[in-house]
Amino acid sequence: SYSKQGVLIQEGSLVKGKFEGPVVYYDEQGHLSSQENYVKGKYYGQQKSYYPVGQLKSSYRVGNEDEKTEYQDFYIDGAKRSEGFIRNDKRVGKWISYFPSGQISTVENYDDEGKNDGEGIQYHSNGNIDTRVSSNHGEYAKYETFGIFSKAPECTYLFNNGKLTNVTSYMPDGSVRKEYPVNGKSVSFDLYSELGYKKLNGTLDADFQWQGVRKL
Repeated sequence: SYSKQGVLIQEGSLVKGKFEGPVVYYDEQGHLSSQENYVKGKYYGQQKSYYPVGQLKSSYRVGNEDEKTEYQDFYIDGAKRSEGFIRNDKRVGKWISYFPSGQISTVENYDDEGKNDGEGIQYHSNGNIDTRVSSNHGEYAKYETFGIFSKAPECTYLFNNGKLTNVTSYMPDGSVRKEYPVNGKSVSFDLYSELGYKKLNGTLDADFQWQGVRKL
């Protein structure tokens, strides 16, 4: 098919009114946009998308129902952006994301329902941990934050059945500064930087949502 300006924007085959085999899409400027594969009108096989410059943007394979297949996407310069597995359009298993430099930025784990499960880590660009999370089928169990240069956490949040129960802030040496038990509704506390100065005063409710934040 063609656009109103006469530019080819789609080409492929129809069998009994349904896509069959490879279907190629182009943008309004005629650049390759995506390559999709179909069987009896449904996605099946390798699927790819592209940046306007022609560089591969993402690549994944759609298999049979409940089949786990690999997914990858890329930055415009070709460097890998993320990789993992999907099943029934949901993330499953281990996923890794990267900074443009190629250094790991996040590592996440998912259960068969596509919910965060187990440990997840986000990194600063210098390789140190930014946040570390323990989840149980989509519910937080523990959430830790770190300074960009510190190996010890700045603050730790504990949960029970997905509800916030305790907040602990730490000294720069890793020793406990203060614990803040949650009263079932909310907790107000001060957050300190890795250098020891107070940088935030805020209130979190039991659902781990900020109710008020004052940066200092």
